[in-house]
Amino acid sequence: MHIKKFTAKTVQEALKAVKDEFGNDAVILSTKKVKNSFNSFFVEIAAAVDYDLKAALSRVERMEQSHLAGYTSAGRVAGHDRDFQEELNTAVKETVPMPDHDLKKELASIRHGITELKTLYSSISNVGSNAGARQGGKRTFAYEQPLVPIYQKLASSGVDERLIDMFMQRICDDVKKGLSPKDALHNSIKNCIKTINPLKDDSGPKILTFIGPTGVGKTTTIAKIAANHAVLGRGRVTMLTLDTYRIAASEQLKTYGRIMGVNVEVIHNAKELKQSVNKHINDVILIDTAGRSQRDKKCIEELKGFLAIDAPMHTHLVLSIANKDETIYEALKTFGSIPVDSLIFTKLDETSSYGTMLNVAVAAKKPVAYLTIGQRVPEDIWLATSDKIARMICK
Repeated sequence: MHIKKFTAKTVQEALKAVKDEFGNDAVILSTKKVKNSFNSFFVEIAAAVDYDLKAALSRVERMEQSHLAGYTSAGRVAGHDRDFQEELNTAVKETVPMPDHDLKKELASIRHGITELKTLYSSISNVGSNAGARQGGKRTFAYEQPLVPIYQKLASSGVDERLIDMFMQRICDDVKKGLSPKDALHNSIKNCIKTINPLKDDSGPKILTFIGPTGVGKTTTIAKIAANHAVLGRGRVTMLTLDTYRIAASEQLKTYGRIMGVNVEVIHNAKELKQSVNKHINDVILIDTAGRSQRDKKCIEELKGFLAIDAPMHTHLVLSIANKDETIYEALKTFGSIPVDSLIFTKLDETSSYGTMLNVAVAAKKPVAYLTIGQRVPEDIWLATSDKIARMICK
């Protein structure tokens, strides 16, 4: 089984490249749009074909050498050309599946075909059984058959290509040690993700701050955490909102507070924040902030100054997995100017690209605290575990 990625401007062009090289026996593993360094998009298709390229190539070369030797001998055996022609027809069929083509026309350019096959085989040999290499801007892979579904799963889940390389290397090593490919995949992802429970430790104040772009679900996430903590009798909770920009924001949190019997205060400046934190220092304090565009660096710097009070805060960066990868990475970079302790991934019910969680967690080098899977309060929130995230990606 040989795997190769093909890139083109359109899906039709990419599929044509697959058919031209692999024929109708090719299997499409994944199709996605990729953004290049010039901010333009192109189509990338990963395809596979199952044939023994090395053996077929060796056979063609041996026949060619035999054929040339026949011309240089003192007398050519009658029928030599005919026998060579028939055997070569068979070899070409096995080497490059080309239905809908006239094989006789292809024989006229057999030397050119052999050169191309040598190049292709050389690139696959350099890759080895479990690594990737680049040739002409295209990435070529070669994996054993049992590992092809693993590669396909990682790609379809949206895992970054560089991480796929790393995981495939680890998985190949683990499979050689006796693990099944599925278990090796699960363990590799699980060991790569760190998680944290910010409310587990009973010692010291619990002050959780929630920052992030507009519309990622910070207020609803706070309400879910407050409900799970207060309603289940785990201690008193105070919710503070710094969001005075949206008229309905503070009212939304106050409504949640009345339903749950939780204290809610609206904060207008850093001085008020400091006073309120000191007053409720024995409570679990959950601080809601106004959503900020990741491109509004001035407002983010203002938020940074607002939160710079002398208090042991644990800051969560809240990110919606339903957003595009580019948007998430941009937010990660911009909000990174504020000291972030952990990540919260929201709106998992709106996407199937769970690999984005892995990409972001690895890029941020931060643990994951919570996952949200809907709008219901308090049900639709999970405490993150590496096992749970690995299972979602491997599903």
